[in-house]
Amino acid sequence: MTDPLSTPADALKSRTQAALRREPSETRPRVARRESVLAVAGFAAALGVFAAVGGFRDLGAPRPPQLIAITLVGTIVLAIGSFRTSARRAGLPASREALLAVLLGAPLALFAWKTSWSAAFDANIWWPTRPGLLCLAVSLTTGGVILASLLAARRHSDPVHPHLSGAALGVASGAAAAVFVDLWCPVGHPAHVALGHALPMLLLGLAGAWPGGRLLALGVAKTLRKDRNPAAD
Repeated sequence: MTDPLSTPADALKSRTQAALRREPSETRPRVARRESVLAVAGFAAALGVFAAVGGFRDLGAPRPPQLIAITLVGTIVLAIGSFRTSARRAGLPASREALLAVLLGAPLALFAWKTSWSAAFDANIWWPTRPGLLCLAVSLTTGGVILASLLAARRHSDPVHPHLSGAALGVASGAAAAVFVDLWCPVGHPAHVALGHALPMLLLGLAGAWPGGRLLALGVAKTLRKDRNPAAD
């Protein structure tokens, strides 16, 4: 019999406690070990793809070492910043605004960084035989394996906005892929960079949104939704 003096907050507390009893949380060492193994596996697979397509090369049009260093360092910083924002665990999850900044700002930042420095070194010429499709394929492949490993590693980690976190992880994975592709591709024309380097980040963001909602959501949160609506999946 329901207590007539109970409140909605009391009911929510009871459902939460019941859900926690049905699905106990993993220990921190086990979570850290699982995340480390899966993340390393994903990046190792991406490195294998990079090696399979030829690794670092100049395609007969060498870039000045200074240009390589500048664009590479900027891309690495962008990838690290994107991951630090989208894959936070300690403390509160990243805010919606921070995740949106990664989702929308990182591709634009990559485009602006690579094209501006390529123009400064007169390396922004158009290559008719390389519009960017190969870079698009390599970016999606390397970024895709990184994204898959991170979604698996980070499952049940976001109680607030898992779909947006999944999308931000996708963009961050695209930024990591851009590090490999920057070493592989010497073309700095804006149209090429847009298609082969920046667009994959947005596509991987879209690819991460739906599975992110499924995998990153806390198991307890999903259980509570099912308690309120048994038909919900």
